[in-house]
Amino acid sequence: MADLRDLVLEAHGAAKWKRFRRIEGDMSIVGILWARKGWPDVLKSVHVTADIAEQQLSYQPFTAEGLRSFYRPDLVAIDTLDGKRLKQRTNPRAAANCENRICA
Repeated sequence: MADLRDLVLEAHGAAKWKRFRRIEGDMSIVGILWARKGWPDVLKSVHVTADIAEQQLSYQPFTAEGLRSFYRPDLVAIDTLDGKRLKQRTNPRAAANCENRICA
């Protein structure tokens, strides 16, 4: 089975993707999800940076000029552009599973 996996990855250019560390782009992400949360234009004009190897994602600006979001599977945070951490939540998936329940 590993041979098949390797063949598929090779056919789709996996070796080429390994050369890249980061993907960046300017985006406009709007829609009903953010509007329902009370932030209809929070991601209307943002610069998105994705670190492929480290599985990290950042939006800038986030909620206000001078702030950026930071996400990786074990941590979500809001930072200033100079790196000062304003808010954070470790293990966010566990926190999401605790809504409406008491969790230790």
